[in-house]
Amino acid sequence: MTVNFIISRTAHLPLAAPSTPEPESTPRVPVEAAVFAPPIKAYDNHDLCQAWSRSYGWLEGAESLALQAYIVTLRQAYLDELEFRDPAGLRAWLDSGPRPRGGPERFLHRGTGGHQLSA
Repeated sequence: MTVNFIISRTAHLPLAAPSTPEPESTPRVPVEAAVFAPPIKAYDNHDLCQAWSRSYGWLEGAESLALQAYIVTLRQAYLDELEFRDPAGLRAWLDSGPRPRGGPERFLHRGTGGHQLSA
């Protein structure tokens, strides 16, 4: 559901081609502690929203397609968890036309999914 919505909202955007081709061999992926996240279900809503916002910076700084793909997958997992916890809040945020770095904090309902958004 979320993926189809995002695809429909971004289908008109041009795809960026990599500036240099990726080598055929296993890509060199930098190991950064910030990229390795604890299980997403352990996050409260505040931490989940913060992780979503931080992950855009990681994506901007990713130097390989492999790392970009990993971070995109991580961001999708964040969206999936937000949708599980508060489908209406996530939908309202997506309908607002959010920026990639922006977070859905103000659209989430307190106590949804057994988690509370920190004040």
